[in-house]
Amino acid sequence: MNKYKMFLEHCFDIGSFLQELETSGAVSLPMLTENFRQQLEAEAIKLKAWAKTEGSGVCTFMQFSPTSLYTSLKREFMNSRIKAANITDPNQMILKKYYPVSLMNPHKDSPFVKGVVYNFQISGSASFYLCDPDGTNRHNIDTTPGNLIVFPGHNLVGKKGIIEPPYHGVDNVTADRYSLLLFNCI
Repeated sequence: MNKYKMFLEHCFDIGSFLQELETSGAVSLPMLTENFRQQLEAEAIKLKAWAKTEGSGVCTFMQFSPTSLYTSLKREFMNSRIKAANITDPNQMILKKYYPVSLMNPHKDSPFVKGVVYNFQISGSASFYLCDPDGTNRHNIDTTPGNLIVFPGHNLVGKKGIIEPPYHGVDNVTADRYSLLLFNCI
């Protein structure tokens, strides 16, 4: 049993999110308790062996111990929130660290990223946005620490057919920002 309460007490209905993803491209909702979010942030600050993404001001961490709070978060999220929705469990977990003034230009995720992408906002301040391929018609998504941003990868099927993954980016990073991505990569 975990010593931290991880999730807020609201219903996470992935079916209703799939409907919203068809029209809006992404959904953000409060997910993590403040105490657990702070514990995740403290663990992230202590991590070593970050891989730097050349020229972007973004680093990634992918090798989590079995006792990591991030490993526990993934396991509990999959068991309690996703199993009932009959969606494939993410097989990738990446913690990203954005330094102030870093950015990720508008892009679509790799075609190898399939299904649903879960982006937990751990700490920091930044803008996560959806846009057209050239960066216009920007729509900011709530990045409040503790929120979960859900958006489609490739080959996600909704009621109206395949949901196209959105162009998205990150900028306006004003303080070190940590976010955890869970996704399925084939």
